[in-house]
Amino acid sequence: SHSYGTLPSSGALKGLDTASRTSDGHSTSVTGFCIIAGLLVPPGHSVATYYGDTPAPPQDLRGPIIYPKDPPGPGYLFYHDVPFDEAVEAIKTLKPQAWAVNTTVLDHAGHLVVPTRYMISEKDNVLPPFMQRMMIDTARKGVVEGLEIEAVTIESSH
Repeated sequence: SHSYGTLPSSGALKGLDTASRTSDGHSTSVTGFCIIAGLLVPPGHSVATYYGDTPAPPQDLRGPIIYPKDPPGPGYLFYHDVPFDEAVEAIKTLKPQAWAVNTTVLDHAGHLVVPTRYMISEKDNVLPPFMQRMMIDTARKGVVEGLEIEAVTIESSH
């Protein structure tokens, strides 16, 4: 999963971890979860409540919609490490995001019950590496005994 997509992906893992599937009499389960620069939010929280009830610094909230703040703009936030022409084309495809996705309370966090590999994007201007590391450190405190959140780094933007 990637970025915000980690939240619905994590929720979709509910009941699919090995312990749940085994107790339900199944022999198959989800055995790994890969996250790239994703948001790690514990159950009972939303992105908004967990991160302070305000948009992240690179976000511009206008009514019910979030846009990339300009300046610095989506080129700097998302595409600073790709060729300019490709960045321009990618920016044309961006769509705003509803603030409501940040206020949905999660009832499950797959990264706490499935072995997880978190790929820290070292050149990320949206979710800086230090924030990714803080989320990983906090999440590790809630992981089911015997599981882990493994962190690796990649030289990539968001």
